Amino acid sequence: MNESTEMDHEAVRQAILDYVEGIYEVDPARIERSVHPSLNKGGFFEEKEGFYSFTAMTFAELVELSKRYNEDSKMPEDAPKEVTVFDV
Repeated sequence: MNESTEMDHEAVRQAILDYVEGIYEVDPARIERSVHPSLNKGGFFEEKEGFYSFTAMTFAELVELSKRYNEDSKMPEDAPKEVTVFDV
């Protein structure tokens, strides 16, 4: 990898960590710097055992969620996270 590619790879890795750790550590500033304001995120969440629903989320909603998501420390400090960047 050349120096530019390594820097790009590290920038992508850091953006991913900012996203994940912004939620884990209740730090919306990390979300704001890692996600583009035009975000339109979707995900499936288990409502009750075996039943899932689709939920959409905007950038503003994600920032607001990050302000409170882990306030009660439901994510343990040693929660596993692994970042693998396949391509930049």
